[in-house]
Amino acid sequence: MKIKTSKVIILWLLVVILSIAVPLSYLLFNKSLYFSDRIIVLFNDENNANHALIVELVSYEMAPYYYHHTYFAILLDEKKNSHTKSHEFNSFNGDFQAKDFIKNIKKENNENILDEDYLISLQINNKNIEIDLTDLRGDFLINNSLDRFTYMNLGNTEIKINGQGQQADFAMNRTSSINHGKLMLSQNVRAKGQAVFLADKDGALYYTDITNVPENSTNYMSHAWSINKHDNVLRKDVSERINITDIDQESYILDLPHFDNAYIKINKTFIYPGIIDYALLRGELIDNHGEKIIRGFSMQYDYR
Repeated sequence: MKIKTSKVIILWLLVVILSIAVPLSYLLFNKSLYFSDRIIVLFNDENNANHALIVELVSYEMAPYYYHHTYFAILLDEKKNSHTKSHEFNSFNGDFQAKDFIKNIKKENNENILDEDYLISLQINNKNIEIDLTDLRGDFLINNSLDRFTYMNLGNTEIKINGQGQQADFAMNRTSSINHGKLMLSQNVRAKGQAVFLADKDGALYYTDITNVPENSTNYMSHAWSINKHDNVLRKDVSERINITDIDQESYILDLPHFDNAYIKINKTFIYPGIIDYALLRGELIDNHGEKIIRGFSMQYDYR
């Protein structure tokens, strides 16, 4: 009887080990597909309070033609309210799908004119939210290898909440890879960084990414870049002149001298802590043209 029990235990252990080893070996030693979309939307309510919606969608190939999906959304406002949604599932389809709180998602890409449309609707905190982004032309190419192809779009749009439209600003980051295992290993490094998305009342947008990687033994290196977009005019800066100086835990200075000597004092009006700290922002931007009030959102992390 004991021998039979031992055989059953051994068989179950083998099943468990294989169920873990097979997808893991596929990820590490075979090329597997990976896709991620992150959309940040800034908008004000009728009382001029700052809101931010972040939607992150990830899909990667665990085994041939078998994908794991992870969807996440968070809605923040300056009254210090936060609402989150998340959902995970497996599928034989790697495309992002309408599941759980994601009610609809539609992407159209006209390759002949480099034009992309992106519509997503979701439900969070009993609010039906729709974002319809059109005529996306790929404002900034961050990485152009097959192991990691990443690009960004910035723009002004409208967000509909329970059918009512509000003027909004958005930043969308899209990544794809034909080698998920290599991508994850290359980015699994000790690093500290933050991304800052800002908008003023005239529709001018700023997005800055500053990352510090102490070790030089990795392909994922320290970097700083910033983009500024107003109407159809896009400016880019990849230089050491981009700088963030902390004042205290809730405020800092962002220097963007390439953009008309922009000097921005930023205050965090609400921090949602976690592995990544999300924060709503308000501040003042001073450049060669005068002074402006700005609002925004940031993501900050420290994995050192």
